[in-house]
Amino acid sequence: MHKTTHQSKKIVGVVGAAASGKNKVADIFAENGYFHVSSSDKLREEIASRGLLTSRELQTAIANEMRASAGLGYWVDISLLDVPEDADRIVVSGIYSVGEGLYLRQNLGGLIVGVTVADVDNPASRYRRLIERSEGDRDNISEPDFLAANQRENSGTELYETNVAALVDMADYVITNSSTLDFLNQQTLAVIQQIGVIS
Repeated sequence: MHKTTHQSKKIVGVVGAAASGKNKVADIFAENGYFHVSSSDKLREEIASRGLLTSRELQTAIANEMRASAGLGYWVDISLLDVPEDADRIVVSGIYSVGEGLYLRQNLGGLIVGVTVADVDNPASRYRRLIERSEGDRDNISEPDFLAANQRENSGTELYETNVAALVDMADYVITNSSTLDFLNQQTLAVIQQIGVIS
């Protein structure tokens, strides 16, 4: 697919746990000249094409299945199909496995930006954020189920398996979303500036 097409472009992958603020960070990149594509959107399209209802458990299972069978960069590649030819800066949200991070970095020359809510993750705090934002069926989840999903999404041991915490650990930049939206915006703009300076 896009194994070489986008190597001359600046590509940033954004990773973070549920309700960490990763989509807002990707939006800020988009507001500052990056074309935003979402691997999670492609995953939900795949689930819908199978006639299934989206859930966090199903998303993890199908994401892992396709990375194992079609390649570590599968979701990144199909997301990049939506990028216009003239876009020279791209932000990809919704990367979840170490394999995807390695693919983005080694095959596409990209960088990884991790988003956390605190120096030490607090899933219960993120659950409260999730309930406040509520983005449809996938966020219609009890706290025990959310905590189980959090465990599942951070326990992958194979490169193709979802492991958000391990991917954040290997990020080139980490943004801590622990304060106001203004503070998140300032941190993200500082990272965008640094990426521009080092390129």
